[in-house]
Amino acid sequence: MSSCTGCSNNRPPVQPINVQNNGNVSGQNPQNRPNVPYAPYLQRIIDQQAVNQQNQPVNPQVGNPQVVHQNNQAVGGRLKWNERAIRRLDGWEAYLDVKMPNLPIQNKLDQLGRWIESKFAPLKEFNEWLDSNVEGKWYKRLADLLVKLPARVVRDIIRQLYNIVKSALYACVHPLKASVKLAKMIVNLVHSLTIPENWSRMGAGLMGASFGQSIMVPNPASAIGFLIGGAMLLGGLSVGAVKAAIDARENRFEAAGQNILSQLKELPEVAVSGLCMGLITGGIARAANLVHGPRYVVRR
Repeated sequence: MSSCTGCSNNRPPVQPINVQNNGNVSGQNPQNRPNVPYAPYLQRIIDQQAVNQQNQPVNPQVGNPQVVHQNNQAVGGRLKWNERAIRRLDGWEAYLDVKMPNLPIQNKLDQLGRWIESKFAPLKEFNEWLDSNVEGKWYKRLADLLVKLPARVVRDIIRQLYNIVKSALYACVHPLKASVKLAKMIVNLVHSLTIPENWSRMGAGLMGASFGQSIMVPNPASAIGFLIGGAMLLGGLSVGAVKAAIDARENRFEAAGQNILSQLKELPEVAVSGLCMGLITGGIARAANLVHGPRYVVRR
């Protein structure tokens, strides 16, 4: 067969950027090649594009690269906006590591943090058992949920407090890298808000937290938060079910029902975790009211 000059198989190979040569392409005169900033990032992007061109599935009927969508993620095509943003931030973080390496005291603190995390490594097997679910009759699954629910709630609260302390210490040790990680967190947060299941989880957690706080310190804000959480919960359940039915090619009602059941399995843990956090924050607010006076006056 005669080769086609326009086909993707005859494309010239992509040359990676030589980072040690000040960002210049290998084999070319560095005097005639402008300096390329963010060389680690550009090299990673170009190499990934070359891999994507080789791994793209081809439609034999058309002869063009076919983009396959699975679980709302593009496979073999263009990356989603959050993945592109995270990749760019990773390039900036790698560039920051090259231009501003860690100080000796930062390396010592990082070693201390890794040593502390290694002491909690045996808890990984416990967490895997805690997150596992028993298969069988509905009463067996219900009993397994009720037995593991208190431990899951305590684990979630400790994990949240640990992440807060860890993030604060990391920001003190690595202030520049912390800004990049904060940008990644914002990107992931914005993307997570586009997933309906996350709205149902947030709604259940907000309802539990508002109810727990109202037990300790009754105030109008708890009632408003409970109503907002209920609206978020109903919205997440309904939109998630509709989205699952639209994405399903057949048995749309069954897909919607499975989506609702999968969401309901996670809501008790989230709601009870929010209830405990509401009790904790409400207890702190009640103690503060005893010292400084109440912020709200509830007339009965």
